[in-house]
Amino acid sequence: MAPQNNQKLNLEVAQDFVIALGGLIASGAPRSYANPREAMLMAVPEGKELGLHEEGLTRQKDVVAVAFRVGKEHEGPCNIAIYERLNNKIRINPRCSLWYRAHPKMFMIASHEDETGYHYADARLVRFGPVPRDDFDLHVSLAEAELHRAAKLARNLALNPFKRPS
Repeated sequence: MAPQNNQKLNLEVAQDFVIALGGLIASGAPRSYANPREAMLMAVPEGKELGLHEEGLTRQKDVVAVAFRVGKEHEGPCNIAIYERLNNKIRINPRCSLWYRAHPKMFMIASHEDETGYHYADARLVRFGPVPRDDFDLHVSLAEAELHRAAKLARNLALNPFKRPS
């Protein structure tokens, strides 16, 4: 069933994933490696993630736009787009996914277009690369599973912050 035009993104569910994503890609990278501008993570309906620069949302901050299919937010993000200002120009990485490697444990947002990866440190994007391309799809599906677990934990903690994780 295609979403109706008046149907809105379920932000409560989408935000669980965005919060979990931010926690997973957070790194202890030194601030000197981070982009000079702050970055914001935001949930948007599918398709909206590719036009944010036209709306002026990228003027003040770098943006990690996490896209969800309306009515299917519980399935997790369907795309991630990165907007970062480099040399006074907006660089858009339009097709990205969460990527995970178990040994050593590492999460990042990885581009499907090139070998760029991104961490998040001190509210700023940290470029990382090259992202290993071997078994890329496997690393993306492992990351998806971890993101679902982390979003469930975020949701449970929001409901009851005193509950011990099971």
